[in-house]
Amino acid sequence: MVGGRIKQRIVSTVLAVGLGTSYSTAFDLDAIERLRSKAICADCDLSGASMTGSYLPGAILTNANLTGVDLKEANMNRADLSRANLSGAELSGASLNYANLSGANLSNANLSKASLSGANLSNASLSGAVLTGASLRGARLARVQLSGANLEGSKFAFGAKLRCGAACGRETLQHNNAGRPHRYRGC
Repeated sequence: MVGGRIKQRIVSTVLAVGLGTSYSTAFDLDAIERLRSKAICADCDLSGASMTGSYLPGAILTNANLTGVDLKEANMNRADLSRANLSGAELSGASLNYANLSGANLSNANLSKASLSGANLSNASLSGAVLTGASLRGARLARVQLSGANLEGSKFAFGAKLRCGAACGRETLQHNNAGRPHRYRGC
């Protein structure tokens, strides 16, 4: 019992110094330690953890539970977050360039001013997500769910067309040929 308490205090110190602090105890402390040491934490539970400003490029978090996690301004370029649950996550200003978010649940997540250039968002759910001012240049958006998402001021590649289809109606996101910013008729 005493050894467990010491381990918990050490990991809590690691959280406070390296990954931020959290008032939630829902996440697995061993998962934080694995992520911190090897940047591999597939299938782990980090729900509610505060990891603001974390440096986790190339991290492997497939199938991870990241519900409500705070990853504001985190660097997660080229991370594998496929099939991860990021519902309600705080990802504003995060760098997720070339990240694999295929099949991820990003519903109600805050991705305002996040950089998702070249990211794979195929089959992801962004229902109710906030993407204001986000960069999605070159992102793969096949079969992405966007119902209720806020894409105001988002940046897409020139000439990009996003057909929401069954996800949110017949709306289309387009750049006009004069190179002016896109017009978005919300889903």
